[in-house]
Amino acid sequence: MYKTKKTDLEQHVGYQDYILEIFEMKQFDAGELRRKVDVLYDVLKTNQLITDELSSFLSKKANEFMSEDESLGFMLMYSFDTAYEFHSVVQKVKTFNNTEYWDLILNP
Repeated sequence: MYKTKKTDLEQHVGYQDYILEIFEMKQFDAGELRRKVDVLYDVLKTNQLITDELSSFLSKKANEFMSEDESLGFMLMYSFDTAYEFHSVVQKVKTFNNTEYWDLILNP
């Protein structure tokens, strides 16, 4: 998504717009975004696809910031370089999950 001939500013704005779109936010609010990502992580961490396949990866990602907290690793996956690909995976997990949690995440 971000590997285009767009300027750095255009790519950054595109990333910000993408984050606002997927989390249904009108403007950036770090606290609201953190809450939504935390709720999403709390719901998905009980899903076997997440715990079996991503647990060690999330720990390694968090370890880049001297932490072993998988929720931090999950938040970091929504960074500029990995947000689009990671959210695609999250969407696939959501499809396989029988619970309706997206409304809980977006509308507390």
